Amino acid sequence: MASKQAVSEPRAYQWDYEPSPRTEESGFLTLSIGVFQWLPKARDEGLKKSKSIRVAGYMAEPERVYDKAQELCDRFNAAGVRAENPPAWVQKQYSVPRPFDMVVERTDELTSGQVRQVRMRVMRQALAPHGFVRGDNGTYARRRDGQIHLIVFDASSRGHEYGVDLGFHYDFVPPFSHKTKIPLVEYHILDCAVTACIGHLLPGRPVNYPYGNDRASLESTLKQNVRDCLVVFEDVSRRWADPSWWLTERTEESVRPWGRPQEEFHLFTACIALHFGHRRYAEDKLRELIRDAPSAHYRQWYESLLQFARERSDP
Repeated sequence: MASKQAVSEPRAYQWDYEPSPRTEESGFLTLSIGVFQWLPKARDEGLKKSKSIRVAGYMAEPERVYDKAQELCDRFNAAGVRAENPPAWVQKQYSVPRPFDMVVERTDELTSGQVRQVRMRVMRQALAPHGFVRGDNGTYARRRDGQIHLIVFDASSRGHEYGVDLGFHYDFVPPFSHKTKIPLVEYHILDCAVTACIGHLLPGRPVNYPYGNDRASLESTLKQNVRDCLVVFEDVSRRWADPSWWLTERTEESVRPWGRPQEEFHLFTACIALHFGHRRYAEDKLRELIRDAPSAHYRQWYESLLQFARERSDP
């Protein structure tokens, strides 16, 4: 089986991949490899791995999966791709075609296309009446009382199951991924100031839900997902109705399990401060971000977001 060759010590913002622990004797049909970027930790305390982009393939031809992972690393490194703000052409998952001579036994499990059909029908009935509109890639968004609420039905990189992620933002804060004003239907989970998995927000809820083989059962599960999401948003809508709540010594830890990278949390509070006219507080935060920006690209981003927020802030 193909394996990863030894490489020198990783560098900050270098793309890399993790060899799979699976072996040909393990009995697995498929193989999945995580491609990630090495990111600097706070206070120069080494490096950490970004969220992975998955490369999926088959154990019968593992070398093709590794070759694809290396190809992506080379391409991302050459293009200067950043994991926190990837360009639109970067996919969440890549797949290597099945070997032409492989025969895979059919199962009764619902396909991803069938799951999507059921989900879209349920969301038209259950989410649309609550003001949500459908975006791309299983995303549903609404604007209510100055807040942006996102629900994302995220298919697992392995297939067979999906997760439910939530995002919260204020409409006067620029969307973090797009960096400029956008229509509601174009919001992405990366645009939101804080995000969380429904399985981490409500006790007893799983992180992932299986597709299953019964449409009626899946429909029932999706309806429960909607009820759960609406309960969460009802709570945070009241709790965070006043944006100045975030300026009273809030930290990343104080709002967990909601969370985002530290830099974006500070940017969020800086934009809120600007909205309320607290210029000194905001400028202190933004000066820190600009000072510690990992590149000219990020420095320009923070400066443009500051200008965007000033234009939309109250006089």
